[in-house]
Amino acid sequence: ADFEMQDDGWDYGYVDYNTGVAFSVTESEVDGKWITIETNDLTGEIVKRISEYDPVTDKNTETEINYLSQIAYDNDSQASSETRTNSFVINDDGGYSMVQTVTSTNDENYTRTETYNDDGTTTITTLGTVWYEMRLLSL
Repeated sequence: ADFEMQDDGWDYGYVDYNTGVAFSVTESEVDGKWITIETNDLTGEIVKRISEYDPVTDKNTETEINYLSQIAYDNDSQASSETRTNSFVINDDGGYSMVQTVTSTNDENYTRTETYNDDGTTTITTLGTVWYEMRLLSL
């Protein structure tokens, strides 16, 4: 892809080689947040991703907002959205845990904890509601 720098960011395009669909992308930093706006050149659908790191809480938050068209984007008429917050915790045994909290407008709301123990074992726990094979499951 050819990159063109634009005010603290850049514009570029790419083709998804699995589908053959072209996308136009703009990435930039706005008020300490990294924002990516990806437009499907075939359908006009837009995905806006916002990433922000908070050094006080040591958490990274990513929000993905889907719009069905440029008009919907201009009017902030969201088709759906999902927010993921990640944090890391040092455990008493010397290992660490990654805690991810997810909320979405599609009723998917859960907390996933991946614990990497000092002995090399890993434990993954998910609590909440999760979409799996087209069903909303409560865990």
